[in-house]
Amino acid sequence: MRASTRTAVRVEAPAMYEFQAAIEARNLEAALTLMDEDVVFHSPVLFRECRGRAAVAPVLYAIAGVLENFRYTSELRSDDGADHALMFKAEASGLELDGCDLITVNDSGKIAEFTMMIRPLGAVTALALAMVSLLPRSSIRATG
Repeated sequence: MRASTRTAVRVEAPAMYEFQAAIEARNLEAALTLMDEDVVFHSPVLFRECRGRAAVAPVLYAIAGVLENFRYTSELRSDDGADHALMFKAEASGLELDGCDLITVNDSGKIAEFTMMIRPLGAVTALALAMVSLLPRSSIRATG
């Protein structure tokens, strides 16, 4: 990850460690409290971003309901401490996958933006198919 070009004051992000611990413990309520009320989440399987904690919650629960043996393996962060890349390994429908959570923390120390990326394609497809039954239809349809 390249160093951030922001001029903002360095952000200490203890929320990042709390977030990692909450996700690994499957304590999603704790993870959600670390997110800003207006958090923006980019899912690897949805056509549009989710805006706000209330919109992110069901997607996060669905992902957690599908991924098994989830564990973070490493972290990168920007020099100012606002941007983080948390690499992870997990399984979806028996397929091993690698992923990365790209997270931006705001000046209040809350998660403001969260993008989840997953590979390989077969694992993304398995995740998407398994999530369909766990999400409201309005969450999974394309916009445009």
